[in-house]
Amino acid sequence: MAYLFIWIDGLAVLLVAAGFVMTFRQDLARRILQRPPLADSSEEDSLTYGLRLSGTMLMAFGAAIAILFTAFHFDS
Repeated sequence: MAYLFIWIDGLAVLLVAAGFVMTFRQDLARRILQRPPLADSSEEDSLTYGLRLSGTMLMAFGAAIAILFTAFHFDS
């Protein structure tokens, strides 16, 4: 059971980290996706909104998995 706990919490940490990069470090996310950087900070495109939305959802999903699985693991 301990291996499963480590794997699931590790996956959750990776999801939170990927979501953080997609939401707050968009220059790095654009390089990973091989897209050109945003030229002007006042101009935003659909990729910016998509990265923010999906990154926030990944962070929330990863945090929910980690919190719920860890709470269930220590409760039983």
